[in-house]
Amino acid sequence: MKALVNISLCLLLTVGVGYSQVVNGKNVAQKYGCFACHNIYGPKNAPGFKGISLRAKKSANPEKYIINSIKNGSQGKWPRFRNMVMPSFKNISDEEAKAIAKWILSIPPKRVKNFGK
Repeated sequence: MKALVNISLCLLLTVGVGYSQVVNGKNVAQKYGCFACHNIYGPKNAPGFKGISLRAKKSANPEKYIINSIKNGSQGKWPRFRNMVMPSFKNISDEEAKAIAKWILSIPPKRVKNFGK
């Protein structure tokens, strides 16, 4: 059984660049302190990443929408957080910003326990 788990993990890790960027994106978000203000699901001091993902997906270029907010900061996009300012992260590399954006866009819907029971 342990061997099967190890094989499965190895397969997941070698799926390709897309998967590694998604995993790396969360790590990069942690590196830059994004979780100080954002939760994955639901608001904290700023909108949750899943909400950001849903809003970005309504734009013509979701990845660019998120990267622009990371690089240039933002304020006033979210009614609940009108007075909050997201600082610009001008020092973040394009690769790191892209990894964060890809990770945010990959966040699945939150599963509801015992839904419909």
